[in-house]
Amino acid sequence: MTGPDVLLQAENLAVGFHTPRGYKPVVKGFNLTLRRGETVAIVGESGSGKTVATRALIGLAGDAAVVDADVLRFGAQDLLTASRQALRALRGAQVGYVLQDALVSLDPLQPIRNEIAEPLRTHTRLSRAQVQGRILDLLAEVGVPHPEIRKDQYPGELSGGLRQRALIATALAVRPPVIIADEPTTALDVVVQAQVMGVLEQLIAGGTSLILISHDLSVVARLADRILVMKSGVVVEEGSRDQVLRDPRHAYTQALLRAVPTGATRGRRLSASPPPPIRPRPAASASDGTAGEVILRARNLRKTFRGPDGQRHTAVNDVSFDLVKGEVLGIVGASGSGKSTVARLLLALDPYDAGAVLYRGVEWPRADARTRRQVRGKISVVYQDPYSSFDPRWSVARILDDALRLHAGGRRIGPADVVALLETVGLDRSHLKMLPLNLSGGQRQRVAIARALAVEPEILILDEAVSALDVSIQAQILDLLGDLKALYGLSIIFISHDLGVIHHIADRVLVMKDGAVVEAGAADDVFHAPRHRYTQDLVSALPQL
Repeated sequence: MTGPDVLLQAENLAVGFHTPRGYKPVVKGFNLTLRRGETVAIVGESGSGKTVATRALIGLAGDAAVVDADVLRFGAQDLLTASRQALRALRGAQVGYVLQDALVSLDPLQPIRNEIAEPLRTHTRLSRAQVQGRILDLLAEVGVPHPEIRKDQYPGELSGGLRQRALIATALAVRPPVIIADEPTTALDVVVQAQVMGVLEQLIAGGTSLILISHDLSVVARLADRILVMKSGVVVEEGSRDQVLRDPRHAYTQALLRAVPTGATRGRRLSASPPPPIRPRPAASASDGTAGEVILRARNLRKTFRGPDGQRHTAVNDVSFDLVKGEVLGIVGASGSGKSTVARLLLALDPYDAGAVLYRGVEWPRADARTRRQVRGKISVVYQDPYSSFDPRWSVARILDDALRLHAGGRRIGPADVVALLETVGLDRSHLKMLPLNLSGGQRQRVAIARALAVEPEILILDEAVSALDVSIQAQILDLLGDLKALYGLSIIFISHDLGVIHHIADRVLVMKDGAVVEAGAADDVFHAPRHRYTQDLVSALPQL
């Protein structure tokens, strides 16, 4: 289908890769027609081919890729025969690309102002002063607070949400007619997510076309005109937004919709995955203790840091709460609200300036070395990006064997212990020899959880542990956490910007803003009858499916 309003068109697109074991097809029979001012969303789980298909559209599939199509063009330009130079000229000026992993996509040795300035200098004739002004405008447009300070910071100094916003600002720099956004709101809290979606909506209203890759079906429901559902490299369902979301025909689409966590899904499984087998625990296990007992207590915690402007900024301000045996405590708030800093204080990874962290009545971060070692084995953590927390040279077997031996306490560790630990999180011995790079995002997160469980913890702290996962894999991890909590009596602190996830899994919720707790209570009370204005703003900004 052609016409003056058709910007990007692909017919029967196929993408594959040559591997040592032969040719591996990844995308088959992919069709896409993108019109001016239209948003086409592509959804599907990790490995479905979404990103490979869209990268192939503009020559970014990689040198090892084999790309073929009956038709592949941008406007009147044939992209199959276009030179590398022509494709480079197309990208940025005509097609902006928001990549999924902001930490990898941004140069760690460059302040973010340089990243945003690059397309402006390449594709415009703005003066140096105009470029600097445009950088500030773009950062403010995508919701970056204090852009005059943030522009001079490096990616490693920014939170995941701020990095993602900087990446979006780079893609928007020269206002290209087409934007491809690969999970553009993954690391954003709901308020900033709403701001970014508002920016995208304004661009669409002005005639910009958008290809949106997202596992967040609520975001898709708000932005998309049409939806393509991919599974195993093939589009299994396509239609208008209302048809696909309200009356899905394919079983896979139906399963994706059932997997979305909300308050209405509390108490039920989101996926079809069975509970893991019960792994025997030592005598001193997380199941010891009394239900309702306070096992971890934060009292009046305060933490400040010196910022790039030389001034001290308060990251955590007078935070107090109790963690009760066997409960899930959810902590929500915008990026930079202090959630992750609180976790680091609880784990004694950073010293607090004032207050106390008490484990069963003992202020363990300031105790003697022996006490700290004992308590550290009772509190485990799972981070947002498990890949960065693994040694990429180590196999799964070595990662878990190392964790088990470190906390064996004189017990003899053998291969059977590693397999048993792996089976606890729904994996099996076929994964033992695999490196982190060869695992999917969901598999890596399962290995990270297994490593955390190796110490037989009482408390598990999860910091944005499911934010980067597609909805079906996220559902499996949430079900797994519920199973582990029930099997082993774990107490969980679950930090997330995703209100639907928190409402689904948490018993109680803390809402943080500017380093302070502004509201706390039972999950249903906080979400259905929020008292603080900030909580009300969070709930109202939550996109609806």
